[in-house]
Order: sequence, then C-alpha cells, then structure tokens
Amino acid sequence: MYTNRKIVSLLIRPLFAIFLFISQFLSGRKTFFTEDTIIVIAGIIIFIIGVYINIISGFHLTKSRKNKKISKTGPYKLIRHPIYLSIYILSIGMGLIFFSPIWFVVLLLFIPFWIIECKKEEAEMIELYKNDYLEYRMQTKMFIPKIY
Repeated sequence: MYTNRKIVSLLIRPLFAIFLFISQFLSGRKTFFTEDTIIVIAGIIIFIIGVYINIISGFHLTKSRKNKKISKTGPYKLIRHPIYLSIYILSIGMGLIFFSPIWFVVLLLFIPFWIIECKKEEAEMIELYKNDYLEYRMQTKMFIPKIY
C-alpha cells in the first residue's frame, strides 16, 4: 500500500525532470546550447562537479548500507544529503549549458519539495538508528557545510 510519503517520493523526481525538460522549450533560445562559450564551459565544469559528488556519495552510501551503518565518510562527513545536493549542482551546470531562465525558476520552486523529502528520510533514519542518527544530525548540516 502506498503512503503519502511514497507517492511524493515517486512523483517528485519525474516531475522535477519533466518541468526541467519543458523549461527548455519555453526558453525562446535560437540555439541548442547557450551562445556564450564561457557560460557553456562553466556549466560543463559545474555539471562534472555535480556528477563527481553524486558518484562519490553513492559509493560511500553503498558501503555503509552493506555494513548497516550510517554513512559518515566522504561527503557525508560534511553534510547529510550530498546526493540531493549533487542533483542540484549538476542541474545548475545543465541550466548554464542549455541556458533557460525558466530552468532556474524550476530549480528554486522544487527546493521546498526536496527539503521535505529529506526531512522524511531523516525521520526514517531516526527510526532505524535512534540516537546515533540524532547525534550525526547534530554534527552535520543538511546541504551546505556549517551553514544549512
């Protein structure tokens, strides 16, 4: 049976992708890529950084899941949700490459949904790991080290 949490989880990712995809057709751009080479290069670099963080985070998360422990290594030493952060970083890179102002509006509009998703995941982690996760949560920020 699907709970509200599962329904939101199932919908948020495809909706995010669909809205980003649609934003490309609403950009009014005449070329496929941004015309400014510097912005395209910056976008590629930011995209690669996002992909790198995603891969490294996935590696550390997989390793900790095998050991049935909270992931506290790699990017998880600094923040609790590096995979979500990596999605935003690579999305910003893609937004620069295929520049569309609406793309960035979609990114901003989805921030609250991703935060809600993360908080629900954290509630599950508290159920699983109790005080260990509460202690970890007090030591790390959600997305930006030492800030938020």
